[in-house]
Amino acid sequence: MKRLLRHGAVQTLLAVVVTAYLRLLFLTMRWRLEGIDKATPLVRGPEGMVVLFWHGRIVTAMACRRLLGVKPRFALVSLSRDGAFIAKAAEWVGVPTIRGSMANAAKAASKGGAEALRAMVRALRGGAAAIVTPDGPRGPNQRMSEGVVRLAQLSGAPVMLCGFAAAPAFAAGSWDQARFPLPFSRGVLVADGPWRVGEATEGDALEAVRVDWEARMRAAQSRADALAVGGGD
Repeated sequence: MKRLLRHGAVQTLLAVVVTAYLRLLFLTMRWRLEGIDKATPLVRGPEGMVVLFWHGRIVTAMACRRLLGVKPRFALVSLSRDGAFIAKAAEWVGVPTIRGSMANAAKAASKGGAEALRAMVRALRGGAAAIVTPDGPRGPNQRMSEGVVRLAQLSGAPVMLCGFAAAPAFAAGSWDQARFPLPFSRGVLVADGPWRVGEATEGDALEAVRVDWEARMRAAQSRADALAVGGGD
C-alpha cells in the first residue's frame, strides 16, 4: 500500500483531492483570530517573518488565509515521497514550497536541512513569510526543534507562534494527532509574538529560547482548542 501511495500518478491524484478540499474550506470556514494585532505591521511591512504552528494542524493552518494577507510566503515541506503531494497541493493553492527539514538543520545536510535553511534565510531576508512546523516531519509531537530558532537568529526575522483549531474536525490517529476540519466548521487562530533571537545568543541561552517558544506555542494551541470547542472565552 505504501508503495502504491508513493507512485507519481497516485500522488498527483491525492494532490488534486487535497486541493479541492482546501478550496472548499476556504469558502466555508468561519474564523476567530486572537492576538494577531501585533502581526499586522509585519504583514504589511517589507520585513520577512516566520510563522510557526504544530505539524498536526497543517490543514487547519492552510485553510486560514487571513493572517498573512497578500504578503509573499512559502512553506517548508519535507523531502520525503509522502511530502510530494503535500507540496503540490500547497503550490496549487498559492503557497510556494521549499523542500527540506528543520530537524537538526545545522547538522543534517543529508535530510536537506542545511540547504533548506540557507534557502529560507535568503527568502526571509527578501521579505517573505516562512510557514514552518517545528515538530515536523516526524516529531516528537509538539516538540520544537532547534532548527527554527537558528532560522530566526540567522535571518533576523520576527517569529509568530500560532495555535490553530477547528470544530467540528476529524481527528486522525497519527503521531501528530492531525486534525481535518469539516466544511462550514469554526476555525480559530491564536497568535503569540512577535519574538526575536539575538545574534549573540548561543548555548544554554539559545536552548532557553527554544524551551520558552515551545511552551508558548503549546499554550497558544491549548487556547485555540478551547475556543474552537467552547465558541467563547
